[in-house]
Order: sequence, then structure tokens, then C-alpha cells
Amino acid sequence: MGDLKEALARAGIDVSRFDWFRTRPDPIARLEVDGTDAVAQWRKLCALTASTGHYPILVGEEDDLSRHEESLESAGESTASIIESADASLDPIAWARERLSEQAEDTGDDEEYQRYLNLLENEPATWPDGEPTQSFLIPTNLSTGEPLPRVNLLLLPTGVSWHAPAYLRFGDWNECPSPELHAGLMRAWERQYGAQVAGISGDVVEMIVARPPATRAEATRLAVVQFAYCNDIVEQGVGTVEALAAALLDAPVWFFWWD
Repeated sequence: MGDLKEALARAGIDVSRFDWFRTRPDPIARLEVDGTDAVAQWRKLCALTASTGHYPILVGEEDDLSRHEESLESAGESTASIIESADASLDPIAWARERLSEQAEDTGDDEEYQRYLNLLENEPATWPDGEPTQSFLIPTNLSTGEPLPRVNLLLLPTGVSWHAPAYLRFGDWNECPSPELHAGLMRAWERQYGAQVAGISGDVVEMIVARPPATRAEATRLAVVQFAYCNDIVEQGVGTVEALAAALLDAPVWFFWWD
């Protein structure tokens, strides 16, 4: 395990605030960085993944670390079995249809369900204003908008971005999906959009996107899928799936939050 610290130091990473978050069952390292430099450090660590064998995840403050620790302490299934269970052939559109159908049965709101089905086939009749998300929120104090003084990064023993929810056992509480579903959707989004996990705090996931949707129709389909995955980004966020679609068009960053 000392090899990782040495490799980071040789690459010019400040390892004065490096330690091990966990050593069993998976060795996960922790690196504390200045909030103003957190995203730049994450990018640099990403570029080193091939040589270090560890993928970086922005986590946030100590409370976020504690929530991950709790999830890992209560975990029963192994990381390998979660990764194996992540559906390699998952079709996000088909999954969203099924998920929204289940939600319609629970709420009895078939009209709203039909509206979402229509949006999977057709872009909105009127296009709302929307600003693409450009920056990450995990390293930020949401009350002030200023960078956090300190931000924790976790270095996971994998070179694969979508493995992150499996290593952290993220999910399976309230409406937050299981680690297997997070991983399956992230895997599909990586193929389609070049999306990679950048951060997982206690209740937030943020992704960086190399090939975001470039048409209104594609952005609308993605918005319906993301709503099925994370209702709160609409119901406690932008307000409508159409507004989410407008925000996803050409957006280099995706944000998800579960209450």
C-alpha cells in the first residue's frame, strides 16, 4: 500500500495529508486537498489512474466520509459481486419505462406516466430556458457558494469510473437506487456519453461528461431517464423534466441528489 503514496509523490501530488480510509476488504486511500484546488487535483489524479491503479472520487467533508464509512460497515455483499451484478446490457430507456410504470402504479397517476412516455419519443412542444451545469458542487459550500476549506478525495483500487458506487456501497436508502443499479446506469452512460463519475458525497453524485446530448430530442430522452433515476433533481430541483432537458443540453457536468 505504500507504493501508492510513493507513486503520487513522484507525480508531484502533495501527500502530506494522505492516509488510508480503509484497508479491508478493499484498500481505499484518502487525500485531503484545498477546496479551491479540489477539481484540479481530481483531474490530475484521474490522469494518473493508469499508473497508480486507483481512481479518484471527490467526496466532500468529514460528514460525507462518515456516511460512506457507515455504508461500508454494514455492507454484506462484496465489491466484486456488486460489479458482477451490474447489468452490462442495461438499456437506460427500457429501464426508465419500467421504473416510471412502477411509479405510476404506486401513485395512480397514469396521465403523468403517459406524458413521460411521450417525451421519450418527442421533444417538448415548447423549449424552456436552461443553463447547462458547468461546475461541481461537492467542493463548494452551498450556503455561500465559496469553495470549502478542505475537501476529501478517495482513491479507489480500480481504473473504472462506474465501479465507484460498488466500492463505496452507495445507495439502497430512501429513493436512492442500489449500488448495482448506479453502476449499471453509469456503465451505460459512459458508453453513450463518455460520462465518468467525478464525485460521490453522502447524498450527491456528480459526473463529468465528454459527449453530452447535442440535440433537444436526445436531451429530453436523457432527462426522462435521469428523472426516473433521481426524482429529486426535478421535484426538489428544476421543477419539470422539460427544464431538466434544457439544462442537460451540451452540459459537461451532471448532478444528482437524493433527499
